[in-house]
Amino acid sequence: MKKLCCIFNYPPLYRESIYLKIDKNFDTTFYFGNEVVEGKISGIKKLDYSIFRIKPKTIKNKLIFGKFYWRTGILFLPMKNFTVFLITGDIPLSYIPFLILCRIFNKKVYAWGHGFKAFNRKSKYLITLFMKMLNGFFVYGEKGKERMLQLGLNGTKLHLIYNSLSEGVSSGYNIKCDVYKERFRNSNPTLIFIGRITKSKALD
Repeated sequence: MKKLCCIFNYPPLYRESIYLKIDKNFDTTFYFGNEVVEGKISGIKKLDYSIFRIKPKTIKNKLIFGKFYWRTGILFLPMKNFTVFLITGDIPLSYIPFLILCRIFNKKVYAWGHGFKAFNRKSKYLITLFMKMLNGFFVYGEKGKERMLQLGLNGTKLHLIYNSLSEGVSSGYNIKCDVYKERFRNSNPTLIFIGRITKSKALD
């Protein structure tokens, strides 16, 4: 079995199911960041490390020069006996030397995330370089993939897998349920939204 190393910015409880699937089906070691944002408590409930076959390691997300993130403790990982890496789809500066080392040691690297929304002059080179060094990018949704294609990124490296809150969870289901009518005496059509309450969701 190939040895998989997962490097994620944070261990959120809501991803417990999908992480357990990965742990069950692959020889996996997880590395999780201490917080989503350096110096701020994320407020997202953290999963229990005891559920994994191998206890995950903790890495730190550090802010350097006031605006760049550095994921500490990952540069030695390409020298270990991992075959494939799965990383969070953001770009802390530490990913660039990490990816170079993975190339040198012939390790495959895949990213998993929302995808990139836009380029500016400063980020275009960094994002393009990042994508060139990846073996693939698992995108949460169709819009994310479309945005990345519009940015001119290599479509053959983009794989649509959807955002996984839990196994089998997707969007657009029409669920027949009598709980609102029977318990709350509410026969109105009911919408259930799972996600961050941001302007881009247009919930209004």
